[in-house]
Amino acid sequence: MSRCSDDRTDVNNLVVQFENSNPDVVEVDLTEGQVRIKLVPEASGVALITTTITDSAGNYWREISTITVANVDDEPTLDEFPAVVPVEHGYVHEVPFALSDSDSFIQDLTVTTNRSWATVDMDERVIIVDAPSPGFTSVLVTACDETSCAERVLDLEVRALAELFIEEIRVDDTIPAGEIFEVKVFVRNSGTVTASLVSVRCTADGKSFGMGVIQMLNPGQLGSVTCDMQAPEDDDSLLIEAEVDRGTSIDEVNETNNLNSVVVAIGAPLEDTTSAGNDDSFEIGQMTVYIITGGVLLLILTVFGMLAPAKIRKLE
Repeated sequence: MSRCSDDRTDVNNLVVQFENSNPDVVEVDLTEGQVRIKLVPEASGVALITTTITDSAGNYWREISTITVANVDDEPTLDEFPAVVPVEHGYVHEVPFALSDSDSFIQDLTVTTNRSWATVDMDERVIIVDAPSPGFTSVLVTACDETSCAERVLDLEVRALAELFIEEIRVDDTIPAGEIFEVKVFVRNSGTVTASLVSVRCTADGKSFGMGVIQMLNPGQLGSVTCDMQAPEDDDSLLIEAEVDRGTSIDEVNETNNLNSVVVAIGAPLEDTTSAGNDDSFEIGQMTVYIITGGVLLLILTVFGMLAPAKIRKLE
């Protein structure tokens, strides 16, 4: 506005108006006495800006400006990864990524890596990592549209860890009420390193009734712990739960699969048949003694008769 003048109206009182033929390409306004033209993000084309300045008498000055915004083929935008991403050796790990491109269809974008063990799932927007060895390593991730590419480096910490889980809880299907029964818990280490002092806790309906420790579990090895308890007499079932590494003192691949459970039925108590059994065995024992005694006496008499000397006869 400092370049404007009028013979009867002060510059500050002049009226400025704009007519924009293509507001989808540029925006125009007057700010602090300056004509400001602002580009619309990711837009291109031609806009005609008509500037009209009017004084108090209705006289005006008008000028038409042509604004041309060229189309720029932007490269894809691949967001940065975290500083270091921890993954587990021997297990598949998914690393998500964020990708965008303002002037390309998503199906025209491609993402690749420089590692054969790091593949890309474009539908899920994840990089599937299956690192071959423990340690620190890097993966170069490249995102491309039809004309340009963008790159990011994915830094990985490949860790060798144990992986503990309850493979089986072995217990009788039905337990008589009041009887002491055995619960055997089998724990498997499917990780790649040895786990030491593996604790296992047994609970019944949420109440602890036993605990054991497996001194060492090598990769792939199966260990077991036994817990004993007495079956309740006022319930018809029990929820037996076993949990390994409850205190998470052992670093594992997955800390959410350390619990397993089984439901057992509580049956009727066993009948006490001890006294009746003793009486029957006594009666049978007495009868047997009588029979055996008679048979022995009969056998002795028979043998004696056969072995005795013949009767002495008097000879005339």
